[in-house]
Amino acid sequence: MPSRAAFRQIDALVAKNCPFDFIEAPLWDGEGAAYSRRSRTPLIIRLQTPGFQSAGILTKKPNRAVERLERKSLARATLIMTISRSVGDLVAGHYGVDRSKIRLAPLGIPLSPVDGPLFEAASHRLLYVGRLEQRKGTQELIEALPSMLIQDPLLTVDIVGKDTGQAPGGGSYEDYCWRLVPAKLRERVKFHGFVSEKLLEDFYRSCDVFVAPSRYESFGLIYLEAMRYGKPVIGTRAGGIPEIVDNTVGRLVDVNKPDQISQAVIDLMKKPSQRRELGAAGFKLVRQRFTMEEMIRRSLEIYAEAIDLAHAGRR
Repeated sequence: MPSRAAFRQIDALVAKNCPFDFIEAPLWDGEGAAYSRRSRTPLIIRLQTPGFQSAGILTKKPNRAVERLERKSLARATLIMTISRSVGDLVAGHYGVDRSKIRLAPLGIPLSPVDGPLFEAASHRLLYVGRLEQRKGTQELIEALPSMLIQDPLLTVDIVGKDTGQAPGGGSYEDYCWRLVPAKLRERVKFHGFVSEKLLEDFYRSCDVFVAPSRYESFGLIYLEAMRYGKPVIGTRAGGIPEIVDNTVGRLVDVNKPDQISQAVIDLMKKPSQRRELGAAGFKLVRQRFTMEEMIRRSLEIYAEAIDLAHAGRR
């Protein structure tokens, strides 16, 4: 396995008097399982969406060989970093992890280049950003479109992200959308595909509400990206999303509920003063809790703790 070769190279570097303070590896694919138990260097495993969770959402059988490697990787870890409490609990329950080894380290993002929340009372522009696939809730969003477009004659929808061809029955989600949305409403829905960072920034700036009805997110970085421009966000009660999104910065809906998505969008579009309030709260939250600096500070704390544990002979 490639990770075993990588760890052999690490051991060779250490043998040449180039010791590392710690080694960090992702849980994904169990790469940390190749780490030697004889090593005195602390091993830190960082958690994101585990493979068994992704397989479950897509109704696929989990890869048992990979799960064995992930279990071994977690057992060998000095500390385990999780980007949300939700994914930490999920992995601990599935693999029987010693919870005393788990440390929370949320992700952070660069601050936006704007001085304050961007707001336009008269606009009714909805934005979705993400791959067009089952896990991101693309199907539920498209199923909600006819209702919201009929209820709000001013509403326009921008859908940004690469199509994966996972629409019901196969094929593209754009084709699936045109099968569901009446012809007279289609001109108000635009599929933009994958776009550059600059163009994506323009979409965030110009939208009025952001929606991402994911079936699962281990954290939910996409919501922070919209909130840093002062946009109210609509997410789902799934995974780590409620640790970022609540009624102070947007709305939460249940998974796989197109009617709730539609209602949340319509409610926010009807209430510009509420959009302004929610957007301002989200803008403030990002700057207080989810900056790159805060993510680095917390990661360094965990690295230092792992090193201290190794020095104390408790790796």
